[in-house]
Amino acid sequence: MKCQECEELLHAYLDGELDAAQRAAVDQHLKGCDDCRQSLEHVHMLQRALQMPELRYTASDTLRQRIKTQLRKADARERRPAFPRLGMAAAAAMVAVALAWNFMPHGPGAPAAADDDAMVDSAVDQQQDAVKIGHLTDYASTSPSVLQRWFGGKLAYTPPVPDLKAQGYVLLGARLDKVGGLPAAALVYQRGSEMVTVFVCRAQHGDKALDTDSDDGYQVAYWTKGSLSFWVVSKLDLAQVKQIGSALQAS
Repeated sequence: MKCQECEELLHAYLDGELDAAQRAAVDQHLKGCDDCRQSLEHVHMLQRALQMPELRYTASDTLRQRIKTQLRKADARERRPAFPRLGMAAAAAMVAVALAWNFMPHGPGAPAAADDDAMVDSAVDQQQDAVKIGHLTDYASTSPSVLQRWFGGKLAYTPPVPDLKAQGYVLLGARLDKVGGLPAAALVYQRGSEMVTVFVCRAQHGDKALDTDSDDGYQVAYWTKGSLSFWVVSKLDLAQVKQIGSALQAS
């Protein structure tokens, strides 16, 4: 990786928006490049400065009222009958809807099921990439509280980091990753010789009970709780993957 390529990725690197392969490439470059490490520190300083409370503007009551008034007016305009403006545009829209219907998955929960399948594929792909390049963790620690502090400010949420030692899963560390294009926390556990990665990202749908899937030799258990979705990926057998999923749900 050249310096220009590295510098173009620094903002995404700090925001946790790179996949495992990209992050590993940036890490490797930063180890041997003083200039890029200095650029990274400048970007980090800028991000911290932009989060200063002094830069935030508190709207006055007058401004808030004006905004509310304009929003009500805009909402009223949207609700007015649009029949005079129908015609060819409406006909074209109806044709477009009809064509789209023919190619859309049907049945209750079909869009959500398609999203789940895509997320399973993505989670497995990310795990395979991390294993292939030997970069399972960005930060190694067996302490859940230390890892939670490490995640602070790196994501728009702080993921739960359960201690599952009593269930036979040893916490090794964590990394920043992406699943289905969404920034994700990746918690890495070990059981025997097998690794277990728990991806935590923003939920795309409401609460969902634990479900399972398999892809390319990996077993996946996933569910949604509140604003977060969880994706457990491992080559352990299905019963063990469901076990860690149930333990995480209960923690």
